Amino acid sequence: MTTFCNYTVTAALDNGPESTATVRVGGTPERTIAVQIGAGSVSIEEGHND
Repeated sequence: MTTFCNYTVTAALDNGPESTATVRVGGTPERTIAVQIGAGSVSIEEGHND
């Protein structure tokens, strides 16, 4: 049985945009938090696929 927890995550750039998302986190790669920063923007996604 896999346990999940919901987290509300906020990421912000200095003097720039901010992103907030509620994500479900658990023990597998699909249940992680991915914060992407680039070109003056920030985003938060649930899960990370390589």
